[in-house]
Amino acid sequence: MGLGLNATHREDFNDYELHKIPILPGQTSVALDFFPPDLPAPRVKEMKAHFATWIVACGFRELLEHYALFLDRVHSCCLLISVTKKALSDSDAKKVHKKFNGRGIPDKLDILS
Repeated sequence: MGLGLNATHREDFNDYELHKIPILPGQTSVALDFFPPDLPAPRVKEMKAHFATWIVACGFRELLEHYALFLDRVHSCCLLISVTKKALSDSDAKKVHKKFNGRGIPDKLDILS
């Protein structure tokens, strides 16, 4: 996120054309531009603002996905304790955890509480 946001917040960083990226050995070039060259500064500024929003949204999504995985691990530990204490069988614990994994974060938090 830092690299993307730093690029969007630098007033002097306005180079958006992909064909200007140096081609490394063994790499094929992509002769594709998404925007015309030499866009006016206000248009580049607008694109950078949209890009900054996209960068933050992607970072937030990554955080949520990893938080959901963390909750899966917490649930696994709770089930392990339940199996160890003979409150659940192994097969029942696997069924319960399979249903848990398919839920969203609010449901996972409700179940864990």
